[in-house]
Amino acid sequence: MKLVSAVLMTLMMVSVANATPGDMGCEGKTADGKVIDVLIGYDYFGQGPSLFEVTLGKDKVFSSTAVKEELFNVGSEKSPFILSGISAISIANQGIAQLKWPEQEPTQDGTLEGILTLSVAGQALLNNAEIKCYR
Repeated sequence: MKLVSAVLMTLMMVSVANATPGDMGCEGKTADGKVIDVLIGYDYFGQGPSLFEVTLGKDKVFSSTAVKEELFNVGSEKSPFILSGISAISIANQGIAQLKWPEQEPTQDGTLEGILTLSVAGQALLNNAEIKCYR
């Protein structure tokens, strides 16, 4: 529980004005060692995600309020393999972010493993980066 609180506090420091109770925080590292922080904000009434922010190192590289939960086919048309997840589109960043959840049971502390893909202004910044998410 202390780890979850510490992670959310870190994310809240990055996005103080945006983080609220019930939000999800995710963290990971790129291949070159940059810290990946993700904040997924949920509205007060729990109607699904309403904010998706990604920070690489100390730079906020993506922010969107056009967020939705959806299903992704990561297989083929003949052999589908469906994952649930969250996607976001940002006009300002000219980007798309997708966070997918492999089928799993959350750990005792509520940790989930996620896969993050992010492109901004036509450049792939993250491609299937593994991150841990906490609520």
